Amino acid sequence: MKNFYNSLAEKDRRRYAGIEATKLGRGGISYICTIFECDYSGVSRGQKELTSKLDKNDKRQR
Repeated sequence: MKNFYNSLAEKDRRRYAGIEATKLGRGGISYICTIFECDYSGVSRGQKELTSKLDKNDKRQR
């Protein structure tokens, strides 16, 4: 799981971490931050991006 996470682009990392944290429920963000060695705010942002309307035409990396 960590190897897959490390192979993703920044935006995809946030969203993947957000998905995994949501699946875990309470305490999921903290756990995922520990596993993936990432920022709490990044995982939280990834969750918010997933619940908002996604722009399929957005091809930007940054």
